[in-house]
Amino acid sequence: MLLGNHSSGKSSFINHVLGRDIQTTGVAPTDDSFTIVAPGPQDRDQDGPAVIGDPDLGFGPLRQFGPTLMHHVQLKIRSQVDSNFLIVDTPGMIDAPGNYSGMIQNNNTDGGMTGSSHASSMDRGYDFTGVVSWLADRADVVCLFFDPDKPGTTGETLSILLHALSGMDHKLLIVLNKADQFSKIHDFARAYGSLCWNLSKVIPRKDLPRIFTMCLPVEYQEKGKQQAQQQQSQSQSQSTNESTATNATNDASTIFQNSPTALQDLLSAREEVVAEVRKAPARRMDNWITGLHDAVAQLKMHATLLQDIQTRYNQLYWDKKWQEATVAMAGASVTALFVLYGMDFWAGSTDGGTAISGMVVAGMGTSTVLSTGGMMWYHGQQLQEWQALASKQEELFATFQRTHGRAIQEGDEYIAAVWHRIRPSLALALQTEGITSLARVTPADLDQLQHILKEDIPRLRRLASPPHYGK
Repeated sequence: MLLGNHSSGKSSFINHVLGRDIQTTGVAPTDDSFTIVAPGPQDRDQDGPAVIGDPDLGFGPLRQFGPTLMHHVQLKIRSQVDSNFLIVDTPGMIDAPGNYSGMIQNNNTDGGMTGSSHASSMDRGYDFTGVVSWLADRADVVCLFFDPDKPGTTGETLSILLHALSGMDHKLLIVLNKADQFSKIHDFARAYGSLCWNLSKVIPRKDLPRIFTMCLPVEYQEKGKQQAQQQQSQSQSQSTNESTATNATNDASTIFQNSPTALQDLLSAREEVVAEVRKAPARRMDNWITGLHDAVAQLKMHATLLQDIQTRYNQLYWDKKWQEATVAMAGASVTALFVLYGMDFWAGSTDGGTAISGMVVAGMGTSTVLSTGGMMWYHGQQLQEWQALASKQEELFATFQRTHGRAIQEGDEYIAAVWHRIRPSLALALQTEGITSLARVTPADLDQLQHILKEDIPRLRRLASPPHYGK
């Protein structure tokens, strides 16, 4: 999957990798759709509803993002392309006025979006961030393109990096494209520094990931510039466009023409990126196993926390029931004793003693019923309050500390990351479904998940890994 600002070279890169002019290129935004490029026996295009409705393509879950997205998806099947994988080209990211303000400040601990960042995601008529996150989670390689004109200054791009691509470092390639357009070395230094500065705002680490500084072959640059010139002025002739594009390219690449070593570095970086993209099919199995491990780890923690909550709730529930049963039994016992021994005494001691004895028995029985019923109502209220309290962040964190105390003490960062990922979904399940409506988690369930993590997934890793001396 390719992401980036408009005019960052995504479409040109696709044409270069596949060896065909498939995507339209240009400086201005040329496409507002998610374009899926796939190899096939003959050229064919499909619109969004057909793509999402096809059960064999696997894009059906995108329907959850609404009808607007469905009309902004297209499939391009092309023959004679040099690939055996799908490439997803995304719409160029452009900021509307004021969208970037507060984006960083509105980032919460759950990794969600609030305020202006959420409004920005809906500017296209659908949840752009959610769609990108869904596609990136299923992609084997994600390329994030930047260009010299906007080196990381587009707020939507940084928001996507912060909210949609978090936790995907192992398959994310950050690319500064069109580096050969710099005519002065200090312009290149400023653009590269600006990109690093902006990335540091959304990547909370001292060491930034590698940035692939590259350029595309001149032929693709010239085609893109020609199309841009045609978009700007239809009255200009084709020959004028070619001359302008060629002169601009030659002027912009002066520092690299004078330094073959620097130009070779750009070409080498490009070949590395292309090689990583072409390795996507080989990484499919590794990414699938990684996704399986993460999913099972999250499910296991979710089940462990839920089991602890259910256990404590059941203990409280049966404590309350024992108290109610004790009160009911005590009242019934006292009433029975009075019936056995007290009624004869009252009946023989005074006139009308039998009536009085009956009233006493009735009163004692009524008191027992009322006290037991009142206690049941009060305990029901307490249980409801306890269920509501159990879904609060503070109580969930206390549950996490009880169940994973050793991992916390050892500073297990992976467990902490899994906790932050499952916390919102667990809280939502407790709030919407309730503890009593959720399936009961048994020790056998946890043992089975543990077996998958410790036995089955390592076995899959061994089968999928290439031969090495460690085997």
